[in-house]
Amino acid sequence: QDTIVPYHTGDWDNDPIYHNSKLCPRLDELKLEAETSSRYQELNTTSDAQLLTKTHEEAGSDWKGVFDCLHTQICTDRPIHPSFDDFSDDNDTSSTFNRISRHVEWSRQYILNYNNAAYAKLAMGPLWAEILESLKVTREEAVQRRQDVKARGIPVLSLY
Repeated sequence: QDTIVPYHTGDWDNDPIYHNSKLCPRLDELKLEAETSSRYQELNTTSDAQLLTKTHEEAGSDWKGVFDCLHTQICTDRPIHPSFDDFSDDNDTSSTFNRISRHVEWSRQYILNYNNAAYAKLAMGPLWAEILESLKVTREEAVQRRQDVKARGIPVLSLY
């Protein structure tokens, strides 16, 4: 088998690729620290952020959670709520769709990058542990194979 890092997407509770507070409850604390910072609060209480919140409330949704749905809908040419259906291109700064996208992207990136990217680093810890463990096993297997080849008297080229 050539798979070095097996990955299965069906088990969201144990998914090591998505930042998952079920795997690491400390993520909730780091997220809260970022969300309660003055800069985050400042940009989430602007008139634009308030308008986005109002637009979503009128549509019966929450702009913080609708991002993925909007993009999935628009990328597959499916209908979206008329309040958000004003996308023409990525450069249209007046588009509600683009404003929502930019604000959600900023909000998510802010949390990931806050405090020297503490959240992002911790969130990816389980994935990196799995990758490094797989590489360690692979390295140990490679060393063992090299020793087996040497033991049979076959010359081995050393590249390091």
